[in-house]
Amino acid sequence: MDTHELIIQDLSDLLRINQERVIGYNKSAYACENFHLKMLLNRELDQARDAVFSLKQLLKEKFNIESLEASGQLFLMWSDFKPSFDECGTETQLQAFEMADLLTLKCYRLAIARSYVDAMSKNLLEFQYQKSMSIYANIKAYRQAYRNNLNRAMHYQPRRIA
Repeated sequence: MDTHELIIQDLSDLLRINQERVIGYNKSAYACENFHLKMLLNRELDQARDAVFSLKQLLKEKFNIESLEASGQLFLMWSDFKPSFDECGTETQLQAFEMADLLTLKCYRLAIARSYVDAMSKNLLEFQYQKSMSIYANIKAYRQAYRNNLNRAMHYQPRRIA
């Protein structure tokens, strides 16, 4: 593969990864009953949709490509390690969301580090990486607060007198 094809493949892989995130987060946000978590998931959803739109636009304008099958290294790594978005229980779901975000961040870092990525693509990927990092930090903080609240509730349960 030449440099041009490698860039296109990486961008297509990131596009497909974000499309899968849109589906997963949309499904999870729709079913979520916790208001704060629902807000976080909707932010994840918005960020993933923005990434899909931006990547499609870049592929169309710079490379004149409407669609391409995602089957490169980045997408294969995502497919092999992505967590299920259908987990039961808030703690397990939060762990899955955090894992999905970490995996997405790793895919972005790998794409950005490629020597063949042009400046325009690299700038877009850096921007999306920063947005993803912010969302990840929010999910991680929410998960920690959730865990702390569970621990606090377990320690302060009233004792039953026999």
